[in-house]
Amino acid sequence: MSDTISHTWQDEIDIFEAALQSRHPDCFPATTPHMVIPQPGDSPAYVAVTYTSDKFVHILDATTHEILLCFGVPDVEYATIHDGVWHREGTTWFFVLVDMTGRIHGAQGGGGLHLFQLDLVEFTATRLSSWSAPVSLSMQSSQTKPISIGTNPASTTGVFYVTDAFFGGGYFVSIRNGDMQLVHHVTNATLVNG
Repeated sequence: MSDTISHTWQDEIDIFEAALQSRHPDCFPATTPHMVIPQPGDSPAYVAVTYTSDKFVHILDATTHEILLCFGVPDVEYATIHDGVWHREGTTWFFVLVDMTGRIHGAQGGGGLHLFQLDLVEFTATRLSSWSAPVSLSMQSSQTKPISIGTNPASTTGVFYVTDAFFGGGYFVSIRNGDMQLVHHVTNATLVNG
């Protein structure tokens, strides 16, 4: 008797080719696909894909796999988008990009967050704000590296936890009305000393 389970792919998606075939004017292939982030809900209509060696995210139709929207932060020096998260307020959808290394608000690096408002009818994305981790946390750029973001899926508070791969530990950020604000910084000392 074998405990081996047979796995087969339902579909294979060539996201390089999908980017080339996209009708979105800002769409082109990105480098190093990393995270696949379904839109919250029982039947997500869209899926976001981030790329660790690039400054962009692609939004795909969950059924057709067509790339419908491409956006990012090409103007942010040294930006590398590692993760992201969907956020909804009423009928308005937002997407937050987690930037590991970008130079934001005068910092020499250290990354941060970029908040976009999405129009999922016209398939446009408008950057509302960017948030610098080292500036907001009063830390050196070499001490922060935001790497992931998440929240309780049942929560409607708009509070997200961002993990930091360097000395920053992590932090809670509130996202409301198109704005991001630091709620609480959980330092490594806090985690060690409890």
